[in-house]
Amino acid sequence: MLKIKFFLLGFCLFFSCINYESDKIEISDGVYLKNDWIYDLKKSDNSDFEIPFYTIGKISPTKFNAISIKNSKEEVAHSIGIYFKYEKKGEDKDEIIGVFLQNTSMDSMEFKFPNCLNICPIKIQIDENDEFLELKGSYSTSNSFVMELKDEVLIDLLKEKKKIRVRIPISINNKNTVFEFFEFDFSDYSGGIDF
Repeated sequence: MLKIKFFLLGFCLFFSCINYESDKIEISDGVYLKNDWIYDLKKSDNSDFEIPFYTIGKISPTKFNAISIKNSKEEVAHSIGIYFKYEKKGEDKDEIIGVFLQNTSMDSMEFKFPNCLNICPIKIQIDENDEFLELKGSYSTSNSFVMELKDEVLIDLLKEKKKIRVRIPISINNKNTVFEFFEFDFSDYSGGIDF
């Protein structure tokens, strides 16, 4: 009888773990969270305003504190996310067609990407056995919250499931621009928008 109880207990634990791994959490309409990845798979009823791509993104665990605009006695933490664009239709359907960085702030007075003249460099480092190998990338800013990258360096690193850090310019509470590293771990990338 004791063996049967242990078997049933193990069976239940096994299936609860499987369900936990396969579960996705819907955080808003058409936007899901699974294994620290954000899947924006929204569909539009109005084809005039449809975004032609889905995104998969991840928020960096690197955070910086800013003074809250709403309450000057309170600190708020901000970070950045990296988002990969997947084509929705056509010949390149489900292929990565671009990448952008977006900060987590809702107010540019707290945390923003500073304006840049034309194209600005970013520094990308790959974690190879606790040593960082350096690459270069570039971006242009469309506003204080989004950086659109102009090359495929980060796309290649995603496909290779690398651990990286990206050094970018930021401004906290409208102070002078500083360059800071944000870490990302792509080792758990599942390979696309299907989950």
